[in-house]
Amino acid sequence: MYYGDEYGDMLDEYKKHGDFGYANDNVGRSDGKYQNFTSKEQDLINYTKAILEIRKNNPALFMGTRKNLLADSELFIDYKEEGDNKIIFAINVGGEKRNIKLKKGDVGGNKLVDLMTGKTYVLTKNGVNIRMPELSACFLKVII
Repeated sequence: MYYGDEYGDMLDEYKKHGDFGYANDNVGRSDGKYQNFTSKEQDLINYTKAILEIRKNNPALFMGTRKNLLADSELFIDYKEEGDNKIIFAINVGGEKRNIKLKKGDVGGNKLVDLMTGKTYVLTKNGVNIRMPELSACFLKVII
């Protein structure tokens, strides 16, 4: 059942915590529809499903050890590992594209596969540069 959070539903009149009896974390829970989504709503549902599928298939994301590779005011990159499952999670919360450079020594593999797009990046002795759009995240699987 959808409460609204899953597809970005909003209560337009809501301004602050407590308005209309809602808290910040459940203000989207308005009509609870489960069909007849707009294309933007369906895109968000599909994106959420894809991310949850990636999480389900990669135990490093939910039970692995983590090593932070970079953290600044707009970019965050973690290396997550659980046994043979190695994932790099990166998120750009800034309003501009960012170029991230990953060193082969930090990654410990020969290739990275973007689990959302399927794009493959080959790691050379100089590492790899990956262009991240603004307000985006990526999950990169390390291939040895």
